[in-house]
Amino acid sequence: MKNGNSPTYNLILQKRGFWIQAFWITFMVLVTLLSTLTSSVSLFVAAILISFLGLNETKRWSYKTNLTLCVICAVTGSIVGVFTWFEVTSIFILLFLVGGFMLYYREASLKLYPAIKDFSLLIGKSDNLSEIVEEASIYLKNLIDGAEVFIVLSDGNGGLYLPETQTEERLELKRNGSLVWKTYASEKTYITKIIKISQDKPLWCDANSIVSIPLLTTRSKIGVLQIESDKINVFAEEDLPKLEIFAFILSQRLYCVLNNPTDTSEIRG
Repeated sequence: MKNGNSPTYNLILQKRGFWIQAFWITFMVLVTLLSTLTSSVSLFVAAILISFLGLNETKRWSYKTNLTLCVICAVTGSIVGVFTWFEVTSIFILLFLVGGFMLYYREASLKLYPAIKDFSLLIGKSDNLSEIVEEASIYLKNLIDGAEVFIVLSDGNGGLYLPETQTEERLELKRNGSLVWKTYASEKTYITKIIKISQDKPLWCDANSIVSIPLLTTRSKIGVLQIESDKINVFAEEDLPKLEIFAFILSQRLYCVLNNPTDTSEIRG
């Protein structure tokens, strides 16, 4: 039932009104007309590119439709104005290059949902903590080339440890002021593009950059998801929302297993 207190997340799926497209088309036509009157090539290029980006961001029409509208405007402007075909060709090249980058990043974002779905199904298959940790680590490691994944858990008494897996024994982590402890204490995500061994104290000897994400639920601090790469400057700010989604899913699963264990080999505390 619709009411005045509808959740704000509904706006994410709300279809954009036509007036936004009308604004960008009007803007493109008026600025193109102005550029022809002033014989300004730079203004002409700006009108087409800005309108193209604006039309695509509103996401009401397809990329091809927006490109067609901008091409029609560019050709019309070149005929009406005093611009040469060489100048118009440069606009076409810019349009296709910008459009290509937009399609590339959009395609990359579309791949995120299947990966999240597969990850959720993978860690939901078992109630064994060791299996969940190992499967999650391997899956996330495969997403990032040249990386090692560490899932650090809280023991419920203020300590942190690396849980036992099929290949590694349980390892208690000392309070040494490392990035793991900093992330756990602050409940904030940190990126270290070039690590300082004495300060960050990575868990992998070959690490050169780190992203450290707290594993949290509304009821508990589970631990830390730390991903370390042997390359510098691997992680960027735009990577964080994607990695935090995986961390959120992992947190919920770990919380269920740690608080309702069917495998008595790993019980919190």
